[in-house]
Amino acid sequence: MIPVNESNSKVVDINSSKYKTYFAMELRYLRDEKVIEEILSKADNIFKVYNNPKKKDYEFFHKLCCNFPLLEEKCKNYNKDEKK
Repeated sequence: MIPVNESNSKVVDINSSKYKTYFAMELRYLRDEKVIEEILSKADNIFKVYNNPKKKDYEFFHKLCCNFPLLEEKCKNYNKDEKK
């Protein structure tokens, strides 16, 4: 996951896309309550391991994942700079 503020995103009209059917299927899948819970649970587990050096997979996730705290900081700074 990548931190993005709402002000840095935009709504896309999938009905006008040539990939309308694909996007509609993806949207239907992502709106499923079980899928939402699964994604949030996995993201939470990754954050817990990523931020705890005592966890068994700590090194693995640091090699595999983005630097989440740095990305969050840069997102905040970007939005501060944009408001100036």
